[in-house]
Amino acid sequence: MTPPSKNKSQPLPNHARRAATSNNKKVRSFFQQVQPTFSISQPTPTLEFIDHSNPNRNLIVRKNAREWVNRKKGIPTQERQGSNDRSKSNTPSPESTQLTRRRTISPALNVFDVGTGRMDPFETLPDVGRKIDHILEYFLTSCPEELPGCDDPYTWQPQAAIVPQRENSILGFMTADRVSFVLWLHATTTIRDGIVGQWDSEESQWYYRQALLAVREASEGNMGNYSDNFMCSLAAFSACANYSGQYKAAELHRDFMVKSVTLKGDGDLMRGFLKYKPYTKKSLIWCELHVAAQIPSLPKFPYYPPMPISLPESLLKEASRLTQATLSNLPTLSPPLLNVLHLLHQLSLSQSEVEKSFSRKWPGRTKIDPRIIREMYDAEYTLLQVLALQQEPVHHFSAFEVVWSEACQMFLWTASRQLPPEMKMCDLFVERLQRALVPLLVKEEAIEPQWPIRLEEIPDMSPDSGPSLTEETTPASTLPEETEPLGSTGDSIYPPDQCLKTEQHSTKHDLALIWPLFLGAVVSGVGSRPEHVWFKEHFQEQMRKIGTIHDSRDLRRVLKLFPFTEAFCGLGIPRIELLFDGSLYA
Repeated sequence: MTPPSKNKSQPLPNHARRAATSNNKKVRSFFQQVQPTFSISQPTPTLEFIDHSNPNRNLIVRKNAREWVNRKKGIPTQERQGSNDRSKSNTPSPESTQLTRRRTISPALNVFDVGTGRMDPFETLPDVGRKIDHILEYFLTSCPEELPGCDDPYTWQPQAAIVPQRENSILGFMTADRVSFVLWLHATTTIRDGIVGQWDSEESQWYYRQALLAVREASEGNMGNYSDNFMCSLAAFSACANYSGQYKAAELHRDFMVKSVTLKGDGDLMRGFLKYKPYTKKSLIWCELHVAAQIPSLPKFPYYPPMPISLPESLLKEASRLTQATLSNLPTLSPPLLNVLHLLHQLSLSQSEVEKSFSRKWPGRTKIDPRIIREMYDAEYTLLQVLALQQEPVHHFSAFEVVWSEACQMFLWTASRQLPPEMKMCDLFVERLQRALVPLLVKEEAIEPQWPIRLEEIPDMSPDSGPSLTEETTPASTLPEETEPLGSTGDSIYPPDQCLKTEQHSTKHDLALIWPLFLGAVVSGVGSRPEHVWFKEHFQEQMRKIGTIHDSRDLRRVLKLFPFTEAFCGLGIPRIELLFDGSLYA
């Protein structure tokens, strides 16, 4: 028989167990009531948890961190205890489980990042179903000016000391309605893609379909009472179609635009035209000039010039001096073309000043000075009248005047209006100028009696040299039809070492054809037009006949006898890659 173990504990009697429990309560009560001799206050730590199941939720902060750990652990415990309060929900209260979403701020990002990454951060523009930030950025930084004299560049970099007006900006006016905004997106993408030779890009075609749907919806039930935004949309549609070479569609849009304005005026075109806002009138005029220039024909809208802004007196005097110099080296011109020539000189001088003031502020973006809008409009309106008359089977213009009419039209749109030579309308300008030049180049007949002119007698036409800008000159309107050759009655203004020494003489006929051939060579050289080789060969042949153009500096001096801008003519000289060597005169 096994004796009982000595280590086996014996159960305490009841009175001993009650005494031990009483002692434990006293000890616990003592430690609960005792106060420490010192204390350290620390802030309550904030525990942050990351929801790994959904990383996009970033950081999640809870009021009670312990509930996040024991949220599911406490639910089975309550069920086992058989709580009588079945009405209470097992989910925690909203106060204790409220989540606070906190955005993770990267140290690489700026705190004020509302407008740094998007062109339209507050989504104020109409919704078209696609991202448009890249189109807006292109328009405000690199797009050619779709309407002359607008204030859109100042909305991108407001550094100039003027207050931009919403009514005078394309972006501010065309974004007021969805139909005009979609048409503007179509026009801007067409210009952007056309410059790089991609006329049928997917984005441009998508906006074209959206534009057609928007115009059809807006035209239903509003016959004769179209809004300003709708009329601007029609104007943009006609100009855009003309820009991309869809000439028949451009004429259809133009005709519908004219009929809508006529209905607005109860059968009177001018009355309906005057009912629209100034920006709408401006859009209708210039977009309709696009179509009239490609036909060519008289504009449908009556003559409605912009408000004239006086140019500086020194500029007007210099323009008159340059006009007199040009006429001294040209055959006789009719009064309308003489007026156009004077206006082109004013535009060239004005844009030289604009290029100096805007080239650094708006790189890649040109802006036409509002002061020259009147001169530009008058020159184009007069040219369209002349070109329309020259389309008749019988007219009184000479062959040389036909050539210079086409050359002035090309110069006005590409150099003065500053539209890209890639536009399809320039194809028509190149073809017409070539067709007008062929009779003069083939027959080799002088238009008037020949007389020699030495190139060393041609002064520099730059505003920084030659006679002073304040020198009294004869106004263009009173210039005689024939004057003495410029510089033939006096010495050259150049030092002797800068004069071009040559015994070869050129005729007025040869010198007068240099400018049209140069314009044709520059414009036809853009986009690999087939006429470029023809223009380049005949241009070098004319330089050989003159015999005094040995380098680009000599060519620049000759070209400055005529309307000249550095942004077009100056940059166009190296682009046509002429041969200035001995083989040219062999």
